[in-house]
Amino acid sequence: MICVSYTFPQQLSVIVLLFQMTRKDPVHSIPLKDYVLQQLRQCHNLFGDKAFDELTKQIDAQVYLQLQRFTST
Repeated sequence: MICVSYTFPQQLSVIVLLFQMTRKDPVHSIPLKDYVLQQLRQCHNLFGDKAFDELTKQIDAQVYLQLQRFTST
């Protein structure tokens, strides 16, 4: 491991930069529920009704129930 010594202003600059990068990360700016619903709609549109229904039947029952609860709130 390489140890680098920074002055206080450099440390502060690095902290500010990391904070700014974190705020730009989609995980901090896109609501999870909206993202999940969008992805499900895209899959439905891509595969069509029949294939999408077949895919959803393969999901574990407990996971499917949790997904339904999550997307309905």
